[in-house]
Order: sequence, then C-alpha cells, then structure tokens
Amino acid sequence: MRIPKLDDYSRKNRRSYFDDLPWKAQQRAYGWLQRFVTRREATHGAVADWLLPIYVGQARRLALNPVAGTGH
Repeated sequence: MRIPKLDDYSRKNRRSYFDDLPWKAQQRAYGWLQRFVTRREATHGAVADWLLPIYVGQARRLALNPVAGTGH
C-alpha cells in the first residue's frame, strides 16, 4: 500500500525535513531521527528507502508532542 504523503520525505535532503518547525522542535526532531537511524544501522545495516519517511514522521511527532520521561 502506497502512502502519498510519505513521498514528500523520500527524496528530500535531511536538512530540510523539519524546516517548517520552530527551532527547538527542529533540534528535537533531528535528535530523534538520528537516534532511530543509528539504532537501525547498528542492528540491520542501512535504513531502507521506505523506512526513512516513517522515521521522519515519528521524529516530527515526538518533537511536537514530547513524551514524559524520554529525556528529549
């Protein structure tokens, strides 16, 4: 199943994923994204093309709606 909204993130430069967020939220989002990518690379190698947009979406969600006790 194709999710058209995720296409927006599949070809972008990592520096532009969170440009529409406030500065503090951008910093948190990039931190989350780095955490996800690092963890995936350590366990499975390179991040698959289909997985990166999901990670971007989750990083955005967590940056805008922080979870208590996560340290971010």
